[in-house]
Amino acid sequence: MKKVLSIIISVFMIAAMFAGCGSKGGTTFTAVGVQNTKNSSSINCNGALSNELSEAFKKTGNTLTVVEIDGDPYPVGNNIVAEYDAGSSSDNKASRNKMYTQMAVKTVNDEAIPKTPEIDMLKALTVLSRSVNALADGTDNAEKNIVLCANLLSTTGKINFVDSTLYFDTENYIEYLGKELPDMNDISVTWIVTGTEGDEQENLNNSDISKLEDFYRTLIEKAGGNVKFIEENNGGEIDKSGWPDVSAVDVRKDSYKGSKNLDVTLDDTTLFKSDSTEWLNEEKATAKLESLVDVINDSECNIVIAGSTAATDSSEEQHVTFSKKRADTVMDKLISLGADASKLKAVGIGKSYSRYRVKDTGEFNTEENHKQNRVVFIVSEDTDKAQYFLEVAEKFPNINKDMAHISFTNVCRIYANSPKK
Repeated sequence: MKKVLSIIISVFMIAAMFAGCGSKGGTTFTAVGVQNTKNSSSINCNGALSNELSEAFKKTGNTLTVVEIDGDPYPVGNNIVAEYDAGSSSDNKASRNKMYTQMAVKTVNDEAIPKTPEIDMLKALTVLSRSVNALADGTDNAEKNIVLCANLLSTTGKINFVDSTLYFDTENYIEYLGKELPDMNDISVTWIVTGTEGDEQENLNNSDISKLEDFYRTLIEKAGGNVKFIEENNGGEIDKSGWPDVSAVDVRKDSYKGSKNLDVTLDDTTLFKSDSTEWLNEEKATAKLESLVDVINDSECNIVIAGSTAATDSSEEQHVTFSKKRADTVMDKLISLGADASKLKAVGIGKSYSRYRVKDTGEFNTEENHKQNRVVFIVSEDTDKAQYFLEVAEKFPNINKDMAHISFTNVCRIYANSPKK
């Protein structure tokens, strides 16, 4: 349980940071959500936040509550209220800071243990929001914060990536959730993203994390709040014997039977040899693309196939041309497998677009980052992502010709990969 202690000490300090830094004079109320589950790694919260954490717990009256995030998230222990005597010395304040931290650690050690299988992230956000709203009720100029120490997966409830996969249109999903969104008006969220863990749960890559962060950002803003994400290195191991099971989420790209809306990213393990349009493993690529054919043919949407490249010293036009050739290769393979050619449009977007890619130049010039950008996207036309790719492609009309092939009709705004109503 040492890592549990580390998580809560750091998270409690983060909560206090909100109290001591940037305050407008009102009392700060913080709800801390800690995901101690079988599929979540522990996290070291002291890295990028260490300077801010040193300023924690400077203000009297700040109140903190802790919530365990599992399949039925629940508050644990008693609220902790920071109190400092007027004129206290720095040593006295430091001593009391330590005391409050130890109180939070004891709460988590004794009670913040998962009881219910799975992870219900929407319910977690609801419980956390209700907790902080209740704490702040009746207080003038109250500042309301949520600190999450959790990975981005949800395996039960209205947000269920086990049933729906990760490949959904965010706008559709948020619309589907509708009145289920929590009341997060004027709540600031800091989400410390942990890694995934477990024999059956495959790790999220950078594209997966970016997609899920965009989803939760949209959800929280729609609910009236704001959020920032902090990614930290994972901590050590925790003894999870006896903890409830959590279903694995298929984070890879071949679970689309029955779907009618596509958002697929084919990475370099599936695609091409380096600096080539020759398949790295044509049998594997064929199997993956074949799983999309029925989805494409059954969909009311056209499909955008957008090729992306890692950054090199070549010109932007060369990058776009090469990425277009790779997109054409994917499109030709889909057509050969039976996909309706009239629904497909291949474009090259090269290396210059900023959304949906990771930094891979300068200090970020690593092969791992290059791999994250050496991809082909396959997305339904009526999504923000597809429209963005087409906007980028239109900047290179001599390479991406016949852009009028796709028109945005709004007919394919369906809840295919959202849970059924």
